[in-house]
Amino acid sequence: MSSDANNRREKLAARYASKRVEGKKGGPMGGGPRGPGRGAIATGKPKETKATIRRLLSYLRADRMRIVGALLFMLVSTLSSIAGTYVLRPVINYIAPQGGGAVNWNGFVQGLVFMGLVYVLGVLAQYLQSRLMIGVSQRALYSIRTELFHKVQRLPVRFYDAQNHGELMSRFTNDVDVIGEMLNNTIISLISGVITLIGMLAMMIYTNVWLTLITVVFIPVIAKAGGLIAKKSRRYFVAQQAAIGALNGYIEETVSGQKVVKVFCHEPECEDDFEVLNSDLKGKQIKAQFFGGIMGPVLGNLGQVTYAFTACLGGVLCALGRFDIGGMTNFVHTSLQR
Repeated sequence: MSSDANNRREKLAARYASKRVEGKKGGPMGGGPRGPGRGAIATGKPKETKATIRRLLSYLRADRMRIVGALLFMLVSTLSSIAGTYVLRPVINYIAPQGGGAVNWNGFVQGLVFMGLVYVLGVLAQYLQSRLMIGVSQRALYSIRTELFHKVQRLPVRFYDAQNHGELMSRFTNDVDVIGEMLNNTIISLISGVITLIGMLAMMIYTNVWLTLITVVFIPVIAKAGGLIAKKSRRYFVAQQAAIGALNGYIEETVSGQKVVKVFCHEPECEDDFEVLNSDLKGKQIKAQFFGGIMGPVLGNLGQVTYAFTACLGGVLCALGRFDIGGMTNFVHTSLQR
């Protein structure tokens, strides 16, 4: 891209993206109350994080008992997953006993039935937890949207003259949806992840200390790789959101000012500016989706490397008679779930 095109893109982004600027009085396309000189809602590092979290949690106060119920069902679901994984060990040992003994078919069938019941309990608990949290999150979003709409009705006209209308609309749609996703899934997933991590690590240590050491050695490598990808992904996703805000703001202004555009024969310039903003958004979306998309495969491949090392060492221990096949199967299965 040439320097002129870069300068034009930067100027358009500065006029329409999420930056607070002073509105300028001007001509039809020069930055008046309907023009690009409006300031938009700022982005960047969050401010007053604790106060914001307390404000969000206040919307959940009316559903305290439902949240407690969802947490209990989440705990049952997580423990069921851990217990079902551990039951795999005796089930395997019943049909592949150490030392070449007789197959215990009764124990094998009983183990399968018990494992199935444990997983059914986990699925039921997961279903009930999801039902409760969906209701909690949607009631909270209803209150947020209601307060937000009532708030904008009370704001003075000068507020709308100084704000990007596309960004304001984004608050009612994208941002509220993100809050709903956070309330519905993220909080419960974080708590469930911590419990699962602790439970899986304790079970791995109980199963075999040496294999656990190999897994623990790889954890910093996986965490470092994930951190590097997440850092780049976060930067490009922030840039993508800024580009979306700029494009939305430009579309909103152009559509609402079509009569002015027609009167001043401004169609070619509008098309060129739209092409610049649209191309900028395309490039940033490609990078954001690329780094967001490679996170899973990279971490998955590193996990497979860990799996290969633990399986090899576990096989050696089984061949030496110092470990059972059920324990090795249980451990490698657990290491893939961590």
